Amino acid sequence: MVSVGTIVWLASELMFFAALFAMYFTLRAVNQDVWATYTEKLNVPFATVNTIILVDQKLRVEVANDVVEIDDEETEEQESEERTTPAEVKQGPAP
Repeated sequence: MVSVGTIVWLASELMFFAALFAMYFTLRAVNQDVWATYTEKLNVPFATVNTIILVDQKLRVEVANDVVEIDDEETEEQESEERTTPAEVKQGPAP
């Protein structure tokens, strides 16, 4: 069950980002000439390269995380196979 603290935290995050988006859209609506001037200065190739680098790094981190999780699962399986059960200890080794 989700605790009250988690719900309060999520609600506060939602309100915070809603306020940020409201400020952004308000500024865009009030100062349209400023936004039109600086939009022309956007360096699309530079922004595209930076976006590709960021997405590539994120994908590499996710793949590495999956590899570590798979390795941990395999290690746990091997360790559980190596452990002896209490019945095996009482009976001794098999002849």
